Amino acid sequence: MTTPVEDRPSGPSGLSAPLGGRRSLMGDTGYVLLVQFFSRGSLNLLTIFAANVLTVAQFSSYNYFVITATLLSVYMAAGLPIAITKAVSERDRSPRRTADALVAAAALFAGTSAVFLLTAPLYWPLLDAGEIQVSRGAVLLGALCMAFYALTIAGMQGLRAFRQSVAPVCAGAAILAVMAATQWAYPAGQSLLWGVILFNLVPAVLFLRFLRRAALVPRRAASRWPTRATAHHVLASALPTLGSALVFNTVSWLTARTLFEHQRAPTEFGQFVAGMQWYALALFVPLAFAQAIFPRLVERSHGGTLSSKMVLGPAALSFAALVVGGAVAAPFAPALTWLYGSSYRFSAAFVFTVMLAAAVSGATNLLGQSIVAWRGAGTWFLANLVLLGGSVALLTMRAPRTAQEAMSITLVAQTAMVITAVLIIRQAQRRG
Repeated sequence: MTTPVEDRPSGPSGLSAPLGGRRSLMGDTGYVLLVQFFSRGSLNLLTIFAANVLTVAQFSSYNYFVITATLLSVYMAAGLPIAITKAVSERDRSPRRTADALVAAAALFAGTSAVFLLTAPLYWPLLDAGEIQVSRGAVLLGALCMAFYALTIAGMQGLRAFRQSVAPVCAGAAILAVMAATQWAYPAGQSLLWGVILFNLVPAVLFLRFLRRAALVPRRAASRWPTRATAHHVLASALPTLGSALVFNTVSWLTARTLFEHQRAPTEFGQFVAGMQWYALALFVPLAFAQAIFPRLVERSHGGTLSSKMVLGPAALSFAALVVGGAVAAPFAPALTWLYGSSYRFSAAFVFTVMLAAAVSGATNLLGQSIVAWRGAGTWFLANLVLLGGSVALLTMRAPRTAQEAMSITLVAQTAMVITAVLIIRQAQRRG
């Protein structure tokens, strides 16, 4: 006799265990750190490698490919990764609802991706950087693979399959190393671009195979079109994260694009993008903790209570640690010049600004996670849209001409976001 969907096991053995205590959280955080190390760390090393083997013009093209593909991937994913993580985290409570939510998320992703791929000729002139020669097909393929990676690893996080996520990411890092060696042997080729594409695609395929074995979506559910209510529920979970992602990625892309057009030296653009890579690297621990704790926030927010106490302490701790780290790292700024080559000059002020922006961003991410797990989705989304508008206005009034100015604009945007998050949490606590 066929087991009803509601009674089916929600995943492989060992993945449906209770959330556990502090030791379990620290173990999950450790595995996420490994994933972050082999993903963000590999990309950071690739950027250092590219700065040394490519000309300034080639390095600009590579960086523009990465930031533009990343921006489009955020729009394609439409905030769905956090909705997938949330849905999978709730699988024990409502397996049928989880299955429906995943089918709806897949349908929405297919729709958004198709729209961006088919309408590319219309919006590409807005992305074209003129002097930088980047293949439109490579950017679109890279964006699609990045979005696919984000959605599949979100499912792994919802399952709390952090340990099982390490090997696929290591495979992607190995491919990246091979493509880097190919680029070194054939400097005129585009191996680095294809390395980034495969770096996202291969782990995503492996993640998808694991998720299929987890039987999160039974065949009966997969053959059923998601209802309007289910799609609304998925969008309600996706919109808040989409808002914060749009603020960060759109502002970063616009800042980089504006800097390229107004830079005082041809290396300022590459220096800013390199700084953003170190910015992402500095967020290793805060992001790993945020990814590990989010399923727990979802679990503890069903009573209608904002679970801010679980993140306020870690947010303050990560902020203080990164600020201190920035003060310690700033005097070693000349070492970055040695890593990236003599064409790029990194000042102590620039390094400290990068670390300070990362410190604020780490706190924002943790506070935002508690808001998303709670019922403040609409408020967080609208607040981020307002911040996006303000950031665009700031860029219009003051176009950055140096990497230092561009990074300062990023810091201002992140500071506005963390203040907004604190105000939302305080207002929620007053309401009880």
